[in-house]
Amino acid sequence: MHQMQRFGRLRVASKYVAALGFVIASCISAAAEEQCDPAKFLFDDRSNVVWTEQLKLSFILTSTKEQYDNTRKSWASSGGYGLYYGSLDYDEAKNAASKEAQSRKFDYSQSDYLNYSEQHLSQTGAKAYSDCLDHLQRGPGLSMWVASRDHNIYTIRAIWVGDQKEGQGKERAFSMNNATLIQKPDTWTKGDPKDIVVERRSRDQDARVSMNVSGQTKTVILLADEPEPRKSVVTGKRVIGISSGGSDKQDEWCQLRTDSDCVYPDKDKPNAYLEPGSGHLEEQGSTGGGVGVKILRDTPEEICVQVWASTGDCRVSVSIHGRPAATERYTPVPISSRQQDEKEADSSAPKKKNSRK
Repeated sequence: MHQMQRFGRLRVASKYVAALGFVIASCISAAAEEQCDPAKFLFDDRSNVVWTEQLKLSFILTSTKEQYDNTRKSWASSGGYGLYYGSLDYDEAKNAASKEAQSRKFDYSQSDYLNYSEQHLSQTGAKAYSDCLDHLQRGPGLSMWVASRDHNIYTIRAIWVGDQKEGQGKERAFSMNNATLIQKPDTWTKGDPKDIVVERRSRDQDARVSMNVSGQTKTVILLADEPEPRKSVVTGKRVIGISSGGSDKQDEWCQLRTDSDCVYPDKDKPNAYLEPGSGHLEEQGSTGGGVGVKILRDTPEEICVQVWASTGDCRVSVSIHGRPAATERYTPVPISSRQQDEKEADSSAPKKKNSRK
């Protein structure tokens, strides 16, 4: 049975996907939905939010070019280059973010990214977003979204609208997973906003809150907080080096000469990958001009570095050497409650004795 955890995350049936987190009744017009777009509110809230890598990733994959161009300026860091430093243009950032999501094995849909953005707004941004949803015109249905968050405490705003004959609704079902109920309404009046307050039990696992009021059912998924990747420099097994020239003869020793080697993620970390664009030389040294470094392969699985040397004067010796290196990124995977139970069960189970025939 699937568990609500970071990898192998439970994905609800397709009828719920569009309703994740910021669930809005299907009768709301497309213009109204765009008006309360979480990406827009994250953009407006850009000076107040805590920009984790996952939040930047979610924003890049859901923002417009104008939103990205105006927000990335606040990400700038001295000497920083790449996806999380705002140094890429819009198209480059979109492409890099998609590759990063694949490398980190995120199985998010577009709705999930918007949902993650919504749930990580600042208090000011969350209030503005919830106020927007509060004032939308609604037809019959049940709407639910995250109105605010304080650490693991979530306030879920719910609005029920019955048909023309119904003025009062009745709760028919309420369920949760990985959450503890703090409060929920006893009565449901047509069009009256109500708050459901829950505490998510584990920060690294999704929580799910479902409700049925007078036959109208909606679900909110409280997405787990994705841990920030750990970074370290990994190096190749050997120092590569090459020289050119150093004799009076016009032979192959005076031509372009190369040497290369590759770097790989740590095989003991199943979720580790290399950061494209991070390939370089450690322990580098060179003599003379006419030498350089070239990246032959630049993928999350393998980064290959080449050194080259070439001289037009065979009497002059030029050389270069160094150890290929790259930045490895690794996201720790918390052990799920199910895995912990299985581990404890295995450790307490009686050991079977081997029998000889």
